[in-house]
Amino acid sequence: MKHKYIADILLLSFISFVFTANASENKSVKDENVSAKIIESDASIAENSVAIEFAKKGKKIYDSYCIRCHGPKMINPGTVTYDLRRFPEDQKTRFMNSVAKGIKQMPPWGNKLSMEEIDLIWQYVLTDGKI
Repeated sequence: MKHKYIADILLLSFISFVFTANASENKSVKDENVSAKIIESDASIAENSVAIEFAKKGKKIYDSYCIRCHGPKMINPGTVTYDLRRFPEDQKTRFMNSVAKGIKQMPPWGNKLSMEEIDLIWQYVLTDGKI
């Protein structure tokens, strides 16, 4: 009888140990997931802040070179120019080439603007003129 009592205590101790270890391990995994999400969120905020700053710089360049034809905040003034608010977001290369080399009635700007400046304009275009 005494041996059964000791065996029960050992079994309960073992079950308690396993349960505590699993709970601790799960908590650790959950804590790591929460930490990863916070870091990811902070990185996303930082990336958005940088993108906004680039877009603001791009707006200044846009206002100097593009506004005459494409309108304030990219609202087309009724001319035949392309509505940049509708430019596909996945076609950055096409945008960069069109601005640098010109297309249809639009003259090439590659001799007046660097590729970095054209890229900043692209960052502004991605905002649909909302900055």
